[in-house]
Amino acid sequence: MKELITNRENSIITTIVFSIVLLLLCSNSAIAEETKTSANASDQVSTQLSALMTEIKALRNEVQQLNLKFDQITKRRQRRKKIEVTKIPFDDKRRLGSEQATIGIVEFTDYQCPFCLRYAKNTFPQLKTDFIDKGLVQYQVKDFPLVFHKKAQQAAVAANCAGEQQSYWLMHDAIFASRNQFDHAFYLKTAEESELNMPLYKSCLADEKQIVKVKKDFDYGKKIGINGTPAFFVGKVSGKQLVDITVISGAANVERFIEVINSKM
Repeated sequence: MKELITNRENSIITTIVFSIVLLLLCSNSAIAEETKTSANASDQVSTQLSALMTEIKALRNEVQQLNLKFDQITKRRQRRKKIEVTKIPFDDKRRLGSEQATIGIVEFTDYQCPFCLRYAKNTFPQLKTDFIDKGLVQYQVKDFPLVFHKKAQQAAVAANCAGEQQSYWLMHDAIFASRNQFDHAFYLKTAEESELNMPLYKSCLADEKQIVKVKKDFDYGKKIGINGTPAFFVGKVSGKQLVDITVISGAANVERFIEVINSKM
């Protein structure tokens, strides 16, 4: 009996030991699997972090390159020739205002230029009402069709040909008002509606001398340092010249013109 009990105890102990060993083995296996999974996850995170750091480094390099380009552009702009003139001719037929006015403005314009359009719509009307129509300012225009505005030169010719029949400003305003109708048919239609002499107008449009006149304005503008439109020269009228000049570049607001005009009076 004692032997049977001992054998049974041994069997139970063996079973318990085996179970414990099996449990330990399973636990170790689970731990190992978990450790392996954790290691894999850690490897993935490490890989992702490495890729992210590489991307950040690349972005930093791009930002540095952009900053370098920005600095180069800024330096080029600073090196651009500043418009510094003491006097310019003031004898153009494209004129508004009283010839007795002591203050003059010369505008260099481009009919395709969006900034010229903005000035024509937002600033010029008030300038005309408050100063030109009241006889305080004389206003003249010169052409400066930028090379990348392919239709600006012909638009200038169209306005100047209307000016040959004392209708420059009518065509000037019509071109800016239409904005997108830079074509021969529009110029003829506007001229006809304005009751211009059509044979003379058509002949003028075809006259290459008109292009030469536009290019003369452009070349003079380049000579005195203009590189964009609109550009304005505000000064005192002295015979057929404008002196004591202040340059206004771009589509400035009317307050800027008022400030400069008042300083000349």
